[in-house]
Amino acid sequence: MKRVLLLVLMLLSFSAYSQTVHFMLFAATNDADLGTAAENVKKYFTYTFVPSLRNNSGMSVSANYYCGSDFSKSKLESVLGNLYSNSNDVIIFYFYGHGFNDCRPACPNPNNYPTITLGTNEGPINPRMKSELDIFNTLKAKPHKLLITIAECCNRCMGGSCTPMSIIVPNPAVDLSAQKIRQLFSATGDYIVSSSSKGEYSFSGNMGFFTSGFKNALEEELSSTRSGYPSWTSIFSNAASKTTAMASKHDFEGGKCVQHPQWKKETTSPSSTIENLPSLYDNGCEYVDLGLPSGTLWASCNVGASNPWDYGYYFAWGETKSKLDYSWSTYIYCKRHSTKIIKYCSDDNISELQSVDDVATILLGNNWCMPTKTQWDELMCKCIWIWSKRGYIIKSKNNGNQIVLPLAGYKIGKTLYYDGSMANYWSSSLDTRGRDCAWILTFGDGISQKIINDLRCRGHSVRPVRNIN
Repeated sequence: MKRVLLLVLMLLSFSAYSQTVHFMLFAATNDADLGTAAENVKKYFTYTFVPSLRNNSGMSVSANYYCGSDFSKSKLESVLGNLYSNSNDVIIFYFYGHGFNDCRPACPNPNNYPTITLGTNEGPINPRMKSELDIFNTLKAKPHKLLITIAECCNRCMGGSCTPMSIIVPNPAVDLSAQKIRQLFSATGDYIVSSSSKGEYSFSGNMGFFTSGFKNALEEELSSTRSGYPSWTSIFSNAASKTTAMASKHDFEGGKCVQHPQWKKETTSPSSTIENLPSLYDNGCEYVDLGLPSGTLWASCNVGASNPWDYGYYFAWGETKSKLDYSWSTYIYCKRHSTKIIKYCSDDNISELQSVDDVATILLGNNWCMPTKTQWDELMCKCIWIWSKRGYIIKSKNNGNQIVLPLAGYKIGKTLYYDGSMANYWSSSLDTRGRDCAWILTFGDGISQKIINDLRCRGHSVRPVRNIN
């Protein structure tokens, strides 16, 4: 009985530590006008989008599709109310169906985003409608790192709709990069997107014009042949351009179709003050040449960050996935106690992280790794360190190029300490004096940068480096 209970607790713990993509699709598959297009939208997400995430994101995926009798406001309210998420999760809400812009004088919260309608197109509309902005704000209140709400529907004032056109929307297949998928879904931010601007229709053929544009823009951004780091900003901008271009090729009501998708990032990181960051990339990760004697090239962002001042993820030393609890009881290279370490210990005499245990190598490829203690020493000695309220700006003495190291704090157990006032960055070098510690760079408000040791089980930031071949 005790063994069964222990197994259950272990499974529950694993579930709690994993990162999850919560994907929700509401599609009007039973609608007389939009049903066929809605089915094709559902097929895309069911057989292409979601499997790509499951196979490549490194996150667990909870995907739910609400169609037919589940395409209702009561189901939507239930789904929103019962969604439980963690701070490292991704939440994606996608709607395909009818909608309008609530331009009524009595509208409690007039805005540029559509109000969606659910259920059948019969009876009073008030019990069937829900503002996309309300959905966005409800989900924004849930713990998450990345939130995206997308509504593909008309955005005109109440009244009027357009039927799908008898056209086949092109959707070419693209070879996707698993690495870029992981990078894209490591981003942070809150995005609200609608397929048309206020006062416009949303058009469709065998698939919604916007869904097609989004699909193609996403696949172009994640293509294995594309250089650079993927971003949602680029995807939504490209999807909007593709949708507008597709609409302009077709006639409607005596003229050309007009459709301009809109989107915004509701929460953005403060603007960076660093300058002279060259656009150099390797395997999608931006790096900076600081002219160091060793030739070491430093990544511009922490692992898991989408811009230089973002904190990114936290990792225990030698682990390649972030988690919720950073303690010896969850550390993979010990038997629940610091005295029972099973790798990088006196038995194997290994003092530097191997590539299979280096999160930078695993996520970014063989050219990348965590910096050694020696490389951190070189960065401190050969660059000018300029303090700012958000961390250090590190400027090369040789060529003036710069990187920044944000005050990301650190994690002990389940608690984040001193974010915004202190930072710890792992090296790949073990402190061989005791084997339960590795070397870190530490600094903070009133604490000059220095190399110290810290327990391997704790959660610290990782800044990758790339060596010149």
